[in-house]
Amino acid sequence: MGSLMNAEDLGSLDARLSRLTPASARRWGRMTSSQMICHLTDAFVGSLAYGRDKPARPATLFGKTLMKWWALNLPWPHGIRTAASADQERGGTPPTVFENDMARLRSAIDQFRAELPAMAGRSHYFFGPLSPEEWARWGYQHINHHLKQFGL
Repeated sequence: MGSLMNAEDLGSLDARLSRLTPASARRWGRMTSSQMICHLTDAFVGSLAYGRDKPARPATLFGKTLMKWWALNLPWPHGIRTAASADQERGGTPPTVFENDMARLRSAIDQFRAELPAMAGRSHYFFGPLSPEEWARWGYQHINHHLKQFGL
């Protein structure tokens, strides 16, 4: 299973991100490649904040058990709506210059990875508390899902 804690997995994701362009066509969903980069950045930045403040709503038993296991261990399906704060059509960060947005994403991933050891027990808004290993797995799964969305 891929993880942001694994240098080889991280290198593979980075190589795939490097092939993404503003003209990359999506295979499903509504996001453009530029929106996807901002979506991932918002998700990583938001994840660093999770657990520092009380979540807007506590994670449900369903989210903390079955859905958490599924999201960390199986491929993600198409078409699941994200939280408004990470949705570029409902409140997420709008795209600017593609190269700048990509640099922000890479910086957010680096910051996320640097903070992983301190994230033990920090709550995800849907899955509840996660270990650093689970956060690293979630991050990998999220990037991988969206790269597949663009055929990468």
